[in-house]
Amino acid sequence: MAEPSQHAPGHDGKEMSTDKIRGIIIGVALALMGMAIAYGVGRLQGATATASVQEELKTAEEEQKREASMLQDRVSALQRRVELLEARRQLHLSLIALDARNFGTAQGHLEQAASQLSNAKQATPGLEEIVAGLGALRLVASEDVAGERARVLVQAAALDAAIERDRSTASPVP
Repeated sequence: MAEPSQHAPGHDGKEMSTDKIRGIIIGVALALMGMAIAYGVGRLQGATATASVQEELKTAEEEQKREASMLQDRVSALQRRVELLEARRQLHLSLIALDARNFGTAQGHLEQAASQLSNAKQATPGLEEIVAGLGALRLVASEDVAGERARVLVQAAALDAAIERDRSTASPVP
């Protein structure tokens, strides 16, 4: 007798093996497509996050530049103010030296005041006349210092007015 076939009609062992291989290939292809899609979505999300962070960084850098510029302006204004106050101090020291009848020291303080004001005169209006006045001021040794003192006081009053103008136009110190 003939033995019945162990395989169903139309399906031999080779065909089953080919179907399995096709299934595996399709499964691997689907897995690779899934990974590619996941990778693309991840890249898109990463690019979006990176763009957002870069925009924030750019904004922060611009703000930092503005603040640095404002601080530099403020430092310049404060340096100018220090120069004005140091010149005023030198005038005061000149008056003290005059009272002590030390005309050479008094003249030296006047010259230092003029030097300080020369540094600040570009940024502060009205200092040119004071610098010129101090440069022309030559103290004469005498027993009566009232005249010399009065000439120094005129320059000190002019400087006080310039300092007050500079203070009123400057921004307040934070």
